Amino acid sequence: MKQTASTEIVNPPADGGNPSAPLAYSAAASLTELRHCFSLVYGKYRERQLVEESGGGVFFSRQHLLPYAVTLAGKIDQTVFTTLSVVMDGPLGLPLDAVFGDELNRLRRDGAVLGELGLFADRRRSLTQSLSSMHELFRLGYWYGRSNSADFGVIGVHPRHAAFYQRLFGFRTMGEVREHPTVRNAPAILLLIEEERIGASAERSKYVRQWLQNPVHASVWEQRYRPSIPDVMALTTLRGQPEMLDQLLPFYRTAAQLAEEQAAASEPDQPQIRKAG
Repeated sequence: MKQTASTEIVNPPADGGNPSAPLAYSAAASLTELRHCFSLVYGKYRERQLVEESGGGVFFSRQHLLPYAVTLAGKIDQTVFTTLSVVMDGPLGLPLDAVFGDELNRLRRDGAVLGELGLFADRRRSLTQSLSSMHELFRLGYWYGRSNSADFGVIGVHPRHAAFYQRLFGFRTMGEVREHPTVRNAPAILLLIEEERIGASAERSKYVRQWLQNPVHASVWEQRYRPSIPDVMALTTLRGQPEMLDQLLPFYRTAAQLAEEQAAASEPDQPQIRKAG
Protein backbone atom coordinates (compact mmCIF):
# COMPACT_ATOMS: atom_id res chain seq x y z
CA MET A 1 0.00 0.00 0.00
CA LYS A 2 1.28 3.43 -0.84
CA GLN A 3 2.41 5.22 2.31
CA THR A 4 2.17 8.97 2.47
CA ALA A 5 3.30 11.12 5.34
CA SER A 6 0.50 12.97 7.07
CA THR A 7 2.49 16.18 6.66
CA GLU A 8 1.38 16.18 3.02
CA ILE A 9 -1.95 17.59 4.16
CA VAL A 10 -1.92 21.30 3.40
CA ASN A 11 -4.56 23.98 3.20
CA PRO A 12 -6.56 24.09 -0.03
CA PRO A 13 -5.45 26.77 -2.46
CA ALA A 14 -7.44 29.97 -2.53
CA ASP A 15 -9.97 30.30 -5.33
CA GLY A 16 -7.89 30.71 -8.44
CA GLY A 17 -7.78 29.98 -12.10
CA ASN A 18 -10.63 30.67 -14.46
CA PRO A 19 -13.79 29.05 -13.04
CA SER A 20 -15.42 29.18 -16.47
CA ALA A 21 -12.61 27.13 -18.06
CA PRO A 22 -13.16 23.41 -18.74
CA LEU A 23 -12.52 21.19 -15.73
CA ALA A 24 -10.46 18.02 -15.75
CA TYR A 25 -12.31 15.21 -13.97
CA SER A 26 -10.68 12.28 -12.20
CA ALA A 27 -10.58 10.33 -8.99
CA ALA A 28 -8.68 12.10 -6.20
CA ALA A 29 -5.05 11.19 -6.78
CA SER A 30 -3.35 12.25 -3.53
CA LEU A 31 -3.96 12.88 0.13
CA THR A 32 -3.82 16.62 -0.50
CA GLU A 33 -6.45 16.36 -3.24
CA LEU A 34 -8.67 14.27 -0.99
CA ARG A 35 -8.36 16.88 1.73
CA HIS A 36 -9.25 19.64 -0.74
CA CYS A 37 -12.42 17.76 -1.73
CA PHE A 38 -13.49 17.26 1.88
CA SER A 39 -12.68 20.91 2.63
CA LEU A 40 -14.86 22.06 -0.26
CA VAL A 41 -17.73 19.97 1.07
CA TYR A 42 -17.24 21.41 4.55
CA GLY A 43 -17.26 24.97 3.22
CA LYS A 44 -20.46 24.50 1.22
CA TYR A 45 -22.18 22.69 4.10
CA ARG A 46 -21.19 25.51 6.46
CA GLU A 47 -22.72 28.05 4.05
CA ARG A 48 -25.99 26.14 4.30
CA GLN A 49 -25.60 25.71 8.09
CA LEU A 50 -25.69 21.94 7.78
CA VAL A 51 -22.62 21.28 9.97
CA GLU A 52 -21.05 22.80 13.04
CA GLU A 53 -17.88 24.85 12.75
CA SER A 54 -14.76 22.67 12.86
CA GLY A 55 -11.15 23.71 13.26
CA GLY A 56 -10.09 20.94 10.88
CA GLY A 57 -12.26 22.30 8.10
CA VAL A 58 -13.21 18.96 6.53
CA PHE A 59 -16.40 16.92 6.30
CA PHE A 60 -16.90 13.25 5.45
CA SER A 61 -18.32 10.06 6.95
CA ARG A 62 -16.21 7.09 8.02
CA GLN A 63 -17.21 5.10 4.92
CA HIS A 64 -15.62 7.72 2.65
CA LEU A 65 -12.18 6.61 3.84
CA LEU A 66 -12.72 2.93 3.09
CA PRO A 67 -10.67 1.26 0.36
CA TYR A 68 -13.83 0.59 -1.67
CA ALA A 69 -14.87 4.27 -1.74
CA VAL A 70 -13.80 6.83 -4.33
CA THR A 71 -13.79 10.62 -4.20
CA LEU A 72 -14.09 12.38 -7.55
CA ALA A 73 -12.84 15.85 -8.37
CA GLY A 74 -13.22 18.40 -11.14
CA LYS A 75 -10.09 20.56 -11.22
CA ILE A 76 -8.33 23.38 -12.95
CA ASP A 77 -4.62 23.00 -12.27
CA GLN A 78 -4.40 22.29 -8.53
CA THR A 79 -7.74 23.85 -7.57
CA VAL A 80 -10.70 21.57 -6.89
CA PHE A 81 -13.87 23.27 -8.11
CA THR A 82 -16.32 20.42 -7.68
CA THR A 83 -16.46 17.01 -6.02
CA LEU A 84 -18.59 13.91 -5.45
CA SER A 85 -17.90 10.75 -3.45
CA VAL A 86 -19.15 7.20 -4.05
CA VAL A 87 -19.20 4.46 -1.40
CA MET A 88 -19.92 0.83 -2.15
CA ASP A 89 -21.84 -1.16 0.45
CA GLY A 90 -19.82 -3.23 2.90
CA PRO A 91 -19.46 -4.31 6.53
CA LEU A 92 -19.77 -0.72 7.79
CA GLY A 93 -22.84 -0.12 5.64
CA LEU A 94 -23.49 3.20 3.92
CA PRO A 95 -23.64 6.71 5.38
CA LEU A 96 -27.38 6.79 4.57
CA ASP A 97 -27.99 3.82 6.88
CA ALA A 98 -28.15 6.42 9.66
CA VAL A 99 -31.35 7.73 8.07
CA PHE A 100 -32.80 5.08 5.77
CA GLY A 101 -31.51 1.83 7.25
CA ASP A 102 -34.88 0.07 6.94
CA GLU A 103 -35.22 0.88 3.23
CA LEU A 104 -31.62 -0.07 2.44
CA ASN A 105 -31.90 -3.34 4.37
CA ARG A 106 -35.01 -4.18 2.37
CA LEU A 107 -32.94 -3.88 -0.81
CA ARG A 108 -30.12 -5.92 0.72
CA ARG A 109 -32.50 -8.72 1.67
CA ASP A 110 -33.38 -8.96 -2.01
CA GLY A 111 -29.70 -9.45 -2.79
CA ALA A 112 -29.05 -5.96 -4.15
CA VAL A 113 -25.55 -4.51 -4.38
CA LEU A 114 -25.71 -0.85 -3.32
CA GLY A 115 -23.56 2.19 -3.99
CA GLU A 116 -24.16 5.59 -2.41
CA LEU A 117 -23.44 8.92 -4.12
CA GLY A 118 -22.90 11.87 -1.82
CA LEU A 119 -20.84 14.85 -0.70
CA PHE A 120 -21.51 16.76 -3.91
CA ALA A 121 -20.16 20.30 -3.75
CA ASP A 122 -19.26 22.99 -6.27
CA ARG A 123 -17.47 26.22 -5.41
CA ARG A 124 -18.92 28.09 -8.42
CA ARG A 125 -22.17 30.07 -8.24
CA SER A 126 -23.28 29.39 -11.80
CA LEU A 127 -26.14 26.88 -11.94
CA THR A 128 -25.20 26.00 -15.53
CA GLN A 129 -21.61 25.19 -14.55
CA SER A 130 -22.72 23.28 -11.47
CA LEU A 131 -25.18 21.19 -13.48
CA SER A 132 -22.51 20.39 -16.06
CA SER A 133 -20.18 19.21 -13.30
CA MET A 134 -22.89 17.20 -11.60
CA HIS A 135 -23.60 15.39 -14.87
CA GLU A 136 -19.94 14.53 -15.38
CA LEU A 137 -19.37 13.46 -11.78
CA PHE A 138 -22.52 11.34 -11.81
CA ARG A 139 -21.33 9.71 -15.03
CA LEU A 140 -18.08 8.73 -13.34
CA GLY A 141 -19.96 7.64 -10.23
CA TYR A 142 -22.33 5.51 -12.28
CA TRP A 143 -19.44 3.67 -13.93
CA TYR A 144 -17.66 3.19 -10.62
CA GLY A 145 -20.82 1.48 -9.40
CA ARG A 146 -20.95 -0.62 -12.57
CA SER A 147 -17.32 -1.68 -12.03
CA ASN A 148 -18.43 -2.98 -8.61
CA SER A 149 -21.58 -4.71 -9.93
CA ALA A 150 -23.97 -2.24 -8.29
CA ASP A 151 -27.68 -2.88 -8.77
CA PHE A 152 -28.77 0.42 -7.23
CA GLY A 153 -27.27 3.86 -6.80
CA VAL A 154 -28.76 5.70 -3.82
CA ILE A 155 -28.59 9.31 -2.71
CA GLY A 156 -30.18 11.36 0.06
CA VAL A 157 -31.39 14.84 -0.90
CA HIS A 158 -33.54 17.62 0.49
CA PRO A 159 -37.18 16.89 -0.47
CA ARG A 160 -37.45 20.10 -2.49
CA HIS A 161 -34.62 18.87 -4.75
CA ALA A 162 -36.11 15.42 -5.38
CA ALA A 163 -38.00 16.42 -8.54
CA PHE A 164 -34.77 17.79 -10.02
CA TYR A 165 -32.98 14.44 -9.66
CA GLN A 166 -36.02 12.55 -10.91
CA ARG A 167 -36.41 14.71 -14.00
CA LEU A 168 -32.75 14.99 -14.99
CA PHE A 169 -31.29 11.63 -13.99
CA GLY A 170 -34.21 9.24 -13.65
CA PHE A 171 -34.03 8.70 -9.90
CA ARG A 172 -37.14 7.56 -8.05
CA THR A 173 -38.09 8.06 -4.41
CA MET A 174 -38.19 5.33 -1.81
CA GLY A 175 -39.63 5.73 1.66
CA GLU A 176 -40.66 8.92 3.41
CA VAL A 177 -39.00 12.16 4.45
CA ARG A 178 -36.75 11.76 7.49
CA GLU A 179 -34.46 13.93 9.57
CA HIS A 180 -30.78 13.48 8.72
CA PRO A 181 -28.77 13.55 11.98
CA THR A 182 -25.41 14.02 10.25
CA VAL A 183 -26.47 17.38 8.79
CA ARG A 184 -28.18 18.92 11.81
CA ASN A 185 -31.44 17.01 11.27
CA ALA A 186 -32.18 18.58 7.91
CA PRO A 187 -35.04 16.85 6.06
CA ALA A 188 -33.96 14.22 3.55
CA ILE A 189 -35.56 11.76 1.20
CA LEU A 190 -34.03 8.63 -0.30
CA LEU A 191 -33.67 8.45 -4.08
CA LEU A 192 -32.42 5.52 -6.10
CA ILE A 193 -31.53 4.66 -9.64
CA GLU A 194 -31.71 1.04 -10.79
CA GLU A 195 -29.37 -0.69 -13.17
CA GLU A 196 -32.23 -2.91 -14.31
CA ARG A 197 -34.10 0.18 -15.54
CA ILE A 198 -31.16 2.24 -16.76
CA GLY A 199 -32.18 1.72 -20.39
CA ALA A 200 -35.61 3.19 -19.72
CA SER A 201 -33.98 6.08 -17.82
CA ALA A 202 -31.71 6.73 -20.81
CA GLU A 203 -34.75 7.04 -23.09
CA ARG A 204 -36.12 9.84 -20.88
CA SER A 205 -32.88 11.55 -19.86
CA LYS A 206 -30.22 12.86 -22.23
CA TYR A 207 -27.78 12.86 -19.30
CA VAL A 208 -28.21 9.17 -18.55
CA ARG A 209 -28.02 8.47 -22.27
CA GLN A 210 -24.65 10.24 -22.34
CA TRP A 211 -23.47 8.18 -19.35
CA LEU A 212 -24.08 5.00 -21.33
CA GLN A 213 -22.51 6.40 -24.48
CA ASN A 214 -19.32 7.41 -22.62
CA PRO A 215 -18.20 4.48 -20.45
CA VAL A 216 -15.28 4.61 -18.04
CA HIS A 217 -12.85 1.71 -18.19
CA ALA A 218 -12.47 -0.14 -14.87
CA SER A 219 -8.69 0.33 -14.97
CA VAL A 220 -9.25 4.03 -14.21
CA TRP A 221 -10.24 3.17 -10.66
CA GLU A 222 -6.97 1.40 -10.01
CA GLN A 223 -5.30 4.81 -10.24
CA ARG A 224 -7.38 6.36 -7.48
CA TYR A 225 -5.70 7.36 -4.25
CA ARG A 226 -6.06 4.97 -1.33
CA PRO A 227 -5.28 6.48 2.06
CA SER A 228 -2.61 4.83 4.21
CA ILE A 229 -3.05 4.29 7.93
CA PRO A 230 -1.19 7.56 8.75
CA ASP A 231 -3.47 9.35 6.27
CA VAL A 232 -6.58 7.96 7.96
CA MET A 233 -5.23 9.02 11.35
CA ALA A 234 -4.59 12.54 10.07
CA LEU A 235 -7.98 12.91 8.36
CA THR A 236 -10.05 11.56 11.25
CA THR A 237 -8.22 13.90 13.61
CA LEU A 238 -8.99 16.85 11.31
CA ARG A 239 -12.61 15.71 11.21
CA GLY A 240 -12.66 15.88 15.00
CA GLN A 241 -13.68 12.22 15.27
CA PRO A 242 -10.52 10.21 16.02
CA GLU A 243 -12.73 7.34 17.22
CA MET A 244 -13.37 6.58 13.53
CA LEU A 245 -9.86 5.18 13.40
CA ASP A 246 -10.68 2.02 15.35
CA GLN A 247 -13.57 1.28 12.97
CA LEU A 248 -11.43 1.83 9.88
CA LEU A 249 -8.15 0.15 10.85
CA PRO A 250 -9.29 -3.43 10.10
CA PHE A 251 -9.84 -2.47 6.47
CA TYR A 252 -6.23 -1.36 6.15
CA ARG A 253 -4.65 -4.55 7.44
CA THR A 254 -3.82 -7.37 5.09
CA ALA A 255 -5.52 -10.75 5.40
CA ALA A 256 -2.21 -12.21 6.60
CA GLN A 257 -1.91 -9.57 9.33
CA LEU A 258 -5.45 -10.21 10.51
CA ALA A 259 -4.84 -13.97 10.57
CA GLU A 260 -1.68 -13.48 12.64
CA GLU A 261 -3.51 -11.23 15.11
CA GLN A 262 -6.39 -13.69 15.46
CA ALA A 263 -3.98 -16.60 15.96
CA ALA A 264 -2.04 -14.69 18.60
CA ALA A 265 -5.23 -13.76 20.42
CA SER A 266 -6.45 -17.38 20.49
CA GLU A 267 -3.20 -18.88 21.82
CA PRO A 268 -3.36 -19.73 25.53
CA ASP A 269 -0.76 -18.16 27.75
CA GLN A 270 2.18 -20.49 28.08
CA PRO A 271 3.77 -20.82 31.55
CA GLN A 272 7.38 -19.81 31.66
CA ILE A 273 9.70 -22.67 32.76
CA ARG A 274 12.96 -21.71 34.42
CA LYS A 275 15.79 -24.06 33.69
CA ALA A 276 17.86 -25.30 36.63
CA GLY A 277 21.46 -24.26 36.85
